[in-house]
Amino acid sequence: MRKALSFDDVLLVPDYSDIPSRDKVFLHTKVCGFPLSLPILSANMASVSGEVMVRALAKQGGLGVLDRTSIPPHIAHDIIRDAARDKLTVVGSVGSSGDDADYLAAKSASFLCIDVAHGHHQAVLDRAAYLIRIFSGLRLIIGNIATAGAAESIADAIPEKDHHRIAVKVGVGSGSLCSTRVQTGFGVPTFQSLLWITEVLDSTDISIIADGGIKTSGDIVKCLAAGADAVMLGSLLAGTEEAPGDVIKDDRTGNLYKVYRGSASFGVKKIHKGTTSYIEGAETLVSYKGSVIPILQGLAEGIRSGPSYNGSTSIHDLQLHHEFIEVSSSGMIESTPHGVNK
Repeated sequence: MRKALSFDDVLLVPDYSDIPSRDKVFLHTKVCGFPLSLPILSANMASVSGEVMVRALAKQGGLGVLDRTSIPPHIAHDIIRDAARDKLTVVGSVGSSGDDADYLAAKSASFLCIDVAHGHHQAVLDRAAYLIRIFSGLRLIIGNIATAGAAESIADAIPEKDHHRIAVKVGVGSGSLCSTRVQTGFGVPTFQSLLWITEVLDSTDISIIADGGIKTSGDIVKCLAAGADAVMLGSLLAGTEEAPGDVIKDDRTGNLYKVYRGSASFGVKKIHKGTTSYIEGAETLVSYKGSVIPILQGLAEGIRSGPSYNGSTSIHDLQLHHEFIEVSSSGMIESTPHGVNK
């Protein structure tokens, strides 16, 4: 039986550094050949990625991915078109079937995400190969996958000359509101999936996006060191002003909240699909956080701090020069603030 490690099971080992300031650490990266100055994508979830969020993230140097369950193709077309007029790039989402022909025919969707829970599926491979073949300039994110075998299947399905136009989204069952592992018994910790998949794709031009289980900027640094070109965030962006949904006030306490729903939650399926079968997501209220901008800026500062601890000045340097160690349960406790009164 193989062992699988999660983010909390590992730490990066500090090393000699002569970096005078974390401001000298650069976060530039590429996803599907598209340049980013912030290695963050918004999760294509109904309570995270609407028009306001994807535009805000694009302005900060990241990449917003529209949710396909709550945004009809014609609306997504308008959002993508209007963003392009403002020289902003956002990503549309499609399924593994061909029921979104009008979306693609709009020709404004030069960047798409095939959004399915289990990306290691023949329908996904066929869809990806078709889209890459038909749309010569298309950049395509394919997900979600969790294993080396899945990465190999995707690499084999797409001609090598087109590998630079695709990315894989890595993570199955690790989202904060995902109940896939409880419902099905299947899943892999995202960190372990990254280790497996990076080993397969390291010699290719295929980008890697870590998606799920990311709680802190430190987790993002671990993802990048393990081989991810960028990360996709849901819970860290949920509850912000830019996230879809109304602010809810608790009349008793005066506290403010927003609803945060998993992609396959009862609420999402009831509202957008009319069916509540095959529930694999939860939903909850999260505290209202205000604007997403200071959150993104804070994450960026934390990510920059990481590589400075081993002398790396870029994501690429960090990937070439790092050492992971496995920590015990006591080490996990020691890693968090533990000298405060509870």
